[in-house]
Amino acid sequence: MYVIKVSSVKGGVGKSTISAYLSKYLSKKHKVLLIDADIIKYSSYLVKLLGGLRFESNLAVYKVDKIDEKILDNSYDYVVVDCPHFPEANCNKINSTIDIYVSDISSLDLLLSYVDSSKIKILIINMVSPFPEDIENIVEKIKNLNFDLKVVIPFIPKIYMSKFKGIENSEMEMIQEMAYKIEKADFNGQVISPL
Repeated sequence: MYVIKVSSVKGGVGKSTISAYLSKYLSKKHKVLLIDADIIKYSSYLVKLLGGLRFESNLAVYKVDKIDEKILDNSYDYVVVDCPHFPEANCNKINSTIDIYVSDISSLDLLLSYVDSSKIKILIINMVSPFPEDIENIVEKIKNLNFDLKVVIPFIPKIYMSKFKGIENSEMEMIQEMAYKIEKADFNGQVISPL
């Protein structure tokens, strides 16, 4: 069983959205448990919008207010934990295999001060301006950071508006590619970006 914690240093950077999509993509081939421990419980809501019933045989969702190792169930291949933004001691109780850190441009330096270097680490810079030069600048800024995988996701209006409109058929290609890398344990420090 692989335990994947998804964390951020502030709200509004897409952590819960990324948790929901990652769970969706992993559940296409594996048994997945999404633990929604965020205060707002947005990732579990998004799974319903994404057509969660289509994945019900492979994807289970638990909404919890308090994280405890006891909720980890070995009958799943992957457990994705949507943590409250940290510093949150409650999420530290989970012994993870992979830590995913989600940030926007403005909170990247703060996030880097909290990174635990002892595990497989993935950095996601979300909601980047979709202009090629802006994406290239972010790729250049993060390419040498000490993460096992780095992902740059441009701002996607349809995903951002997901709480207001149905998004059953929407995709996040960068998260889909990241899920594939996680499945294959292909962590070589590369940057995944739309360019």
